[in-house]
Parts: sequence; structure tokens; C-alpha cells
Amino acid sequence: MKKLAKGLGIFFFGGGIIAYASMFSTAPLEQRPIFIVLIALFVIFLFLLLRKSRKRKQQDFSTTAQRDIPELGVTIKTTVTHDIPPKEILRDMRKSYTLVQAQNDFRILDDCIRLIQTTTNFETFFMRSELGKQKALTLRQAEQARIKGIRGTQEVVTTMFSLAESQKERLLKASFEQVKQKVSSLSTPRGKKNNWNKYLEQLQKYQDEFDIDCLDLYTEIVRYIEQELELLEK
Repeated sequence: MKKLAKGLGIFFFGGGIIAYASMFSTAPLEQRPIFIVLIALFVIFLFLLLRKSRKRKQQDFSTTAQRDIPELGVTIKTTVTHDIPPKEILRDMRKSYTLVQAQNDFRILDDCIRLIQTTTNFETFFMRSELGKQKALTLRQAEQARIKGIRGTQEVVTTMFSLAESQKERLLKASFEQVKQKVSSLSTPRGKKNNWNKYLEQLQKYQDEFDIDCLDLYTEIVRYIEQELELLEK
């Protein structure tokens, strides 16, 4: 019923715009401002109808999930928007994607999750984050294609995307402490400077990956390294 009413509304306002535009061209000059106002009002109403339709369509595919991870001491709560793939893609996936492939993707995904929670290597972290997201979305698509034996992938996607963001702070802290301990064990200023400079290069290389949630920590670490390098130059 709502779709019918919306369709009638779009037809009415769209038709009204066309009709008033036609009448405008033949109307006397003193009446044309009236048609301009009417056309403008109809355009606004039509825009609101179409905008509401698009917004509701997006909301249909948005899900909010919450998950406690005791080993990390955090609660992940996030909203992920999933686009439903075209029917042709889902049909092709049903023909080519197997349960064995899904099991392998789950294995790779688990490995990615383990690594992004433990590694102190920037390249490994971000490479595995992207690979994990890719595998999670593939599994989600497989469930949408109704491949037998694949369930619960919506939570998998939410968890993977959440961890890829929340673990950035851990990465910064752990990698910084690791380099700091190594530098403190070195005896020569040259060795200390080399290690700080290498770490600083890595931080700068992946600077864009650290969003506002990690910005203060990132800035604090960079400032600390720069101060240490200044002291080593003296």
C-alpha cells in the first residue's frame, strides 16, 4: 500500500511539473510567476519523495551488531552496511563456489583475525586486514547466494571490520614498545638512531591508515621519536 501511494505521489508531482511547464510557455506574463512557484513546489515534493525512498532502501541493508571479546577486554559495537549483489553474481557464485572453498576462506579469515590481534608489523597488519575483509565479504556473498552449509556470515563481516579498526591502537602501542625496548638495549647512538628512523618511516608510510580515534596516540609517538632523535644528535 505504501509503495502504491508513493508511486502515485511520484506520478502526480512529476506529471504536475510537466503540465505546469507546458502551461508556463503559453501563459500571460503576469501569470507566469504563479506557475514558477507551483513548479518549484512540485519539484521540492518530488525530491523529498525520491530522497525518502533511497534512504529507506539503504537502511534495509544496515545492521548493528555487538560482540564481547574477553581476551581483548573490549566490546565491539558497530554498524555495517551490506550491499546485496546483483542476481547474476549470486547465480554464478552458486555454480562455482563450493563448501570446500568456504571452509578454506574461513580458515584464512581466522588466521587474519589472529594476526591483526598479535602482530607488531605494519605491513602484515594492514595486508591481513584487507585480506580478512575480502574473505569475510566473500563468505557473506556466499550466504546471500544460499550456498548450503554457510551461515552466520553477517556477524563475521561485522567482527572483521570492527577488529580491523579497533586493533590499530594496539598495533601502535605494541610496535612502539617493541622498538623502544630494542633501542634501550643498544649501546651506540648510531644504532639507536637507525632503529628510531626505520620505525618513524613506517609510521609515516601508514599515516593515513590511522583515523581520528588513534590520532592523539600516533602524534604522541611521533613526537617522542623526534625528541629522542634530537637528543641523540647532541
